[in-house]
Amino acid sequence: MKHLITITLLVVTLAASGCGQRGLKGLVKVSGTITLNGQPFEGASILFLPQTPDTRSASALSDAGGNFQITTLQSNDGVQPGDYLISVSKVRLEGGTPYEELLALGRAGRENEIKKPTRIESVPEKYLKAETSGLKITVKPGRNDKLVLTLEGEPAGKR
Repeated sequence: MKHLITITLLVVTLAASGCGQRGLKGLVKVSGTITLNGQPFEGASILFLPQTPDTRSASALSDAGGNFQITTLQSNDGVQPGDYLISVSKVRLEGGTPYEELLALGRAGRENEIKKPTRIESVPEKYLKAETSGLKITVKPGRNDKLVLTLEGEPAGKR
């Protein structure tokens, strides 16, 4: 899970800084829907991990209807043609020190009293890693058909 978060943060950082924009001509618009146990899945972080050399990873976040558009460097710009494995995650935090109290404890030098929240994963375990998800796509030059990601199973839960 830490690797997924690290990769996602790296993608976002590169997108925000504009690094490496050369050589990304020919991005293909890819959109789709994602469901969990037959229901639209809102707030899912979807990560495309390249299996084709010299191809960048890409990501998306699903909306309330389970719809998403893939981003490589700029919002909804698409993805490079190639083969990708896909992982999905949705973490919510439960408990922990409320924000205002967290600030007060920090100012008072009482950091040892800060309670860490529990991370709860809303996605079944197998989808958390691209290698085990069973989700993959080959993106071809030009417009691709809408991608449908269908997830089934019980959430992984506390992590």
